[in-house]
Amino acid sequence: MMYFKRTTITALAALAMILTAAQANADIETQTIPFSHVEGETGFPFFTIDLFDTQGGTRTLTGVNLSLDATSTLEVFTENLGGQPINNWGFDFGVFPHFELLSAKKAAFFFDQAFYPTVNLNLAAADGVEGSGPDYAHIPARSIDLDDSIDVGAFEIINFIGAGTTDAFIGLPFFFPFPPGSTDTSWNRSETGALTITYDYVPEPSAIALLGGGALLALRRRRGQSSRQLKG
Repeated sequence: MMYFKRTTITALAALAMILTAAQANADIETQTIPFSHVEGETGFPFFTIDLFDTQGGTRTLTGVNLSLDATSTLEVFTENLGGQPINNWGFDFGVFPHFELLSAKKAAFFFDQAFYPTVNLNLAAADGVEGSGPDYAHIPARSIDLDDSIDVGAFEIINFIGAGTTDAFIGLPFFFPFPPGSTDTSWNRSETGALTITYDYVPEPSAIALLGGGALLALRRRRGQSSRQLKG
């Protein structure tokens, strides 16, 4: 009975050692890419990212996280060009940020959509005076957060593995509702922020297996010693 208890305790200790070693060897790499975007000037933010290097197969990528921390700012100008008033026009502007790897087809990862609060506009019929009057509206500049985080799926992390860098960009498409009449609508829009990419990785699985094999070998030696002691 004493031999069984000692063996069980030793086996649990060996298993704990294997799991602890695996956790201790898990690590991360991060890269943060600041960006800015001004409508009509810089287009979408293009940049390069560092791919995950397996260093000759000695480590394995287990997860990729994409974190967006940005702000979108919008100022709007609109004027009724028609002969009829436009009443209760719900002007709501949305931004649909996403990250794309240019080196891999269909490798696009979508963040949460962000929406400015709706502004209800009432525009009188066109008065023929540009940029003023009851047929004209100016929505002052206001900002919203584009903060979100994505865990890349297990079947997609392969797109982030390689040597060197790859091209990528942040897509920032948007929409606003068309009015029920003819208008001249323009806006000043900008985004600024940063994208952080986090690589989670562990040593190559065979390295963990070797560690576990060493623990099991130690277990066998201890069992052998205990057996000899009982026989003696």
